[in-house]
Amino acid sequence: MKPSGNFNVNELNTFDIKEYFFKIIDHWKLFVVTILLGLLIANIVNRRSQKIYKLASVITVKDEQNPLFTSSTNIAFNWGGPSDKVETIITILQSRTHNEKVVEKLNYNIEYLQEGNYRKEDVYGSVPFSVELDTMYFQLQGTLIQLDFLDKDQVRVFVDYEEDEYNLLNYAREKTKPFLPDSKNFDQTFKLGSWLESEIFKFLIHKKDDYTDLAGKTYFLRFNSVNGVVSSYSKIDVSSLKKGTSLIQLQLAGPNKKKIEDYLNTTVDVLNRDQQMQKIQYAIKTKKYIDTLFGAESSNLRDIESELGSFKQSNNIYDLSAEGTALLTEATNLDSEVNFARTRLDYFNSLESYMRNRSQISEHISAPT
Repeated sequence: MKPSGNFNVNELNTFDIKEYFFKIIDHWKLFVVTILLGLLIANIVNRRSQKIYKLASVITVKDEQNPLFTSSTNIAFNWGGPSDKVETIITILQSRTHNEKVVEKLNYNIEYLQEGNYRKEDVYGSVPFSVELDTMYFQLQGTLIQLDFLDKDQVRVFVDYEEDEYNLLNYAREKTKPFLPDSKNFDQTFKLGSWLESEIFKFLIHKKDDYTDLAGKTYFLRFNSVNGVVSSYSKIDVSSLKKGTSLIQLQLAGPNKKKIEDYLNTTVDVLNRDQQMQKIQYAIKTKKYIDTLFGAESSNLRDIESELGSFKQSNNIYDLSAEGTALLTEATNLDSEVNFARTRLDYFNSLESYMRNRSQISEHISAPT
């Protein structure tokens, strides 16, 4: 198959690299502009993109055996075992129940924001105040509440109603109800030090130890549902650092480094507290069982002692060691005779039943021996 078009071998042999290079140099301005444009775009993208931090923490799992019990102890007493200890801890750390305790302890359902260059930034850890919610009150859910601090004693609360309907959330009862605003916004000034209360919220602002003058500063609050926050943190990456070891690694990513750090530290603290409480409850239940068992046995011993005293008194027995041995021997012989008699009686009853029902029994079944 012949190639289409005219192809001159001499042209290929006479290709001048130097001439081609100078042609590129002639367009250097285009290359410089392209490079600068690319750097500018990359810089803008990096500045506007949300920074994501990823932190990790490593914990070790120790299998502490109760010194009162050994590996041969009945399973009713020795709960669990070392073989699945690591997997159990990993499951607990990823469970909804555990993460709900952590979220509630840190109050992560309350989001603190401040206006940044390109977006509202999560400023958890750098806010000089904290918010306490009245959990029995219905709070505005998932909507920004603007706080404009006018001076040391007053704060302006502003909410822009951009939608026709909102949800109010009661944290204590875990219930929501609709709210239909009758105006375009909420705008009211409150005095600090007392409850800030309206039809859409009720909370108290506490000044921290490092409290500074907030006059002229603006912050934003957002009250999120606990279920939604827990669902996001339940995705925490928990895995065994190395197979066959007791090391567990926790990894969590997010836009606020302090928030991630506090969450990792608190999840370990909550785990340690729950494990200690389980051990305490285990010890309490064990002690209660032993006390009950000892109480019952003590009662039995007292009854035996009382019966033994009555028996000695009624039979004028004073040397129990000698006479008790004779009585034990006699009782043993009587028990043997009783057992023999019962065995013979069972045999005769079986034989009688066979004789009476022989016509109804197959001939292949022999008489009882």
